[in-house]
Amino acid sequence: WSPDGQWIITTQLDPGTAQNAWLVPASGTGEMKLLASSPLRDNGGPVSPDGRWLAYISEQLTGRFELFVQSFPEPGRRLQVSQQGAAKVWWTRDGRQLVFLGDDLHSLWRVDIETGTTLKAGTAKRLASFPNDIVWIDATPDRQRFLAISPERGGPGSITIVQNWLG
Repeated sequence: WSPDGQWIITTQLDPGTAQNAWLVPASGTGEMKLLASSPLRDNGGPVSPDGRWLAYISEQLTGRFELFVQSFPEPGRRLQVSQQGAAKVWWTRDGRQLVFLGDDLHSLWRVDIETGTTLKAGTAKRLASFPNDIVWIDATPDRQRFLAISPERGGPGSITIVQNWLG
């Protein structure tokens, strides 16, 4: 959702490409609008707290997922922010930094962002490392703590099927 509640950013599988980022009016009326598209995957991400910038993950330039930022809601010039892969991204509350998970799913990075008439990004700095076996991760709203999902045990799983359980 955009900070003003007017838009939903989503990722959709489209014919002729792979995944594309789309802008959907939250009102339920109006047309979807393409935000990011390439022959490879472009995954929608969060909008900055001031509502002017979209952070998203794309494979377009390097063939692996990297973090990009572009103007919002009108797509414009984009800036590649990560250099060593990215999988998930969060804006800080003040919109001056992005925190992102590396594409290895265990390195956490932070990069300073300068907004204005143009967009500038500093060099990403590694903040932390998570265990190699995490499945997914999310951040608290203050971006100071993270919840990581890690399997309890490895190895093959099992499924139990119960038949005739009503009778």
